[in-house]
This record gives sequence, C-alpha cells and structure tokens, in this order.
Amino acid sequence: MKKKNIYLIIVLAIVLPIGFNFLQLAIPWTLPKSFVGNWSSKQKVTVRFHHNNKYDFKTSIDAVDINLTISETGSVSGNIGNAVFKDCSVTKNTGWMSKFKNFSTDFMISGKIAGAIFPDDTIAEIGIRFPFFKTTDTKIKATIYESKGWDIFPMADVNLEKQK
Repeated sequence: MKKKNIYLIIVLAIVLPIGFNFLQLAIPWTLPKSFVGNWSSKQKVTVRFHHNNKYDFKTSIDAVDINLTISETGSVSGNIGNAVFKDCSVTKNTGWMSKFKNFSTDFMISGKIAGAIFPDDTIAEIGIRFPFFKTTDTKIKATIYESKGWDIFPMADVNLEKQK
C-alpha cells in the first residue's frame, strides 16, 4: 500500500505542475504595447527540401530582408526575403513552469509564409514558428523554424530591431 502512495505522489508532482502550465496558456492575455510596430533584420536563411526520402538544404547566398509588423491585435504581416507572412499572429508561448525551467520563450509568432524566400527556394508555402525573447524595447532575439506538425527545422537566428 505504501508503494502505491509513493507512486501516486510522484505522478501528481509531475502532472499537476504541467497541467497548471497548460492551463495558464488558456488564460486571456494582452500583447504588450511595446511589441506593436515594425521590426526588421537582415539574415541568411536556410530552407529544407524533402525528396527521394531525404532532406536537402539550401542557404541564401546573401542575407535576406526580414520585415514584420505586429499589430495591436497580435496579427503579423511582413516578409522573409520574397516570401510573405500568411495567417500569422503572436501568441503567448508558455506558462510559469516553462519560464522557470528556461524551456521556452515568452511569445511566438506562428502561421505560414507564402512564396520563395530567395531565388533557389522552390517551396511555395511552409508553416513557420518564430519563438522570441524581447531583449529591450527596441530589440527582439528569435529563431525562425520551418514547422510541419511536430517536425521543426531552424531556418535562421535573427536579431530584430524596432523601426521608428
């Protein structure tokens, strides 16, 4: 009987904080006003192609322009090279547990980009995840990921600066 109680305590100690963390994601939140505006960077970007049962990678020869506009409602527009953001928005990325453990960022841009990022890019549309940390009121540090379900691939690390 004692062994069952120990197992129950261990399971509750793991499940309750994780459940509480996910519950926090459902709580309504407001996008900080300092995020609203135009942000930009210039960076080389790598895209991943899947064919013949393997992945191939292409990196832009030159750095591409990355521009995004975050609205007060959290919708995001802009471009990565020649590709444009489609159905993108800012969401809260984690609750207190993940922040405490430094597992993830505070916010994420998610959606799609449509079009080729650079001339050798032949992918018409890909899902993206764009977790980011705001380091100051005028700088954001982020990684752009290609996203396909649970499969993600890092495309670029960027340091965005707020435009005046």
